[in-house]
Amino acid sequence: MLALAVLLLVAPADAHVGSPNVFLEGDAGPYHLFVTVNVPAVIPGVADVQIRADSDDVHQISTAVTRLAGAGSKYAPVPDLAQRSPVDPHLFTSSLWLMEYGSMRVLINVAGVHGAAQMSVPVPSAARRMLPMPPALGALLLLLAIGLAVGAISIVGAAARESRLPPGAPVTPELRRRGWRAMAIMGVIAATIFQTARPLICSRFSAPCASGRPTIKRAAISASAGSSAARYSPARCAICSRLWVCPKARQTSAKSLNPLTR
Repeated sequence: MLALAVLLLVAPADAHVGSPNVFLEGDAGPYHLFVTVNVPAVIPGVADVQIRADSDDVHQISTAVTRLAGAGSKYAPVPDLAQRSPVDPHLFTSSLWLMEYGSMRVLINVAGVHGAAQMSVPVPSAARRMLPMPPALGALLLLLAIGLAVGAISIVGAAARESRLPPGAPVTPELRRRGWRAMAIMGVIAATIFQTARPLICSRFSAPCASGRPTIKRAAISASAGSSAARYSPARCAICSRLWVCPKARQTSAKSLNPLTR
């Protein structure tokens, strides 16, 4: 009965379980701060930083992002000045670009009545979902790749046809045939490269092509100095799923590319 009475008196508690965002309550010297960092879903991306001061002693806050450990942690960029809210004078907001994967930190510089102080907030930087590439951009990249291939074929043909001719000498039929043969060989090589690149891109940026469900590989984030997350580009994954991979993967919707939906 006593245990049942204790259970009836228990109040529910809320927690940020599974949230990718960072919440920290701590002290930057004499200033007590409540920090929230909304991590972007893709990298590179913009992280929104909200800082609430516990008192009126804070006059100015600036933020910067560096690596958590290693050589990059010693050289912080020029900090961005956080904007004070016109409604709540205790609230400051800032936006920071996360340009690389791995264990990062947000440096919070505080200036106030009691002088300057600093706080470091660890932030994990990793892509949580994969954005589909716009069809127009994918078509443009495909046209550029075809243009490069056509240019390479033309250059090889011209080199085989005219590289040994003296200036002003006419091109003989035999040299023209040599140029056409060289262009045909280069065309076969270009087609082979395009065909070979399809499974390579698929295996590099997505789970096996035969499954028809490409997934972005998640990278483990560690706070150690030598660790960093693997660099997988969401745009390249989109190219893989849109343009190059097997027919099953081409029909995969943008929703299935999101690893959080599995």
